[in-house]
Amino acid sequence: MAASSNAEDWKLWPPPIEKHFIDVLVEEEAKGNMPSGQFKKGLWTVVRNKFNQRAEKAYHKDQLRQKYQKLKQTRTLLFTLKGQ
Repeated sequence: MAASSNAEDWKLWPPPIEKHFIDVLVEEEAKGNMPSGQFKKGLWTVVRNKFNQRAEKAYHKDQLRQKYQKLKQTRTLLFTLKGQ
């Protein structure tokens, strides 16, 4: 089941699309809109609009939230592995 989930994630989030998403998140964080990794009120709408415009997609907020959570999990795993 995890392989299926990974395959679906790969189709929905190929590397160029994922990069657009990360770029938008980095820009918003640099503006101070994500203190401690938490979004300020209404920021998901801003992120969704910027991302969809850049990526020429029509992703909805829940898809972006899920991807954000997966990215955070991957980051945590990488730092854990690096520490071992």
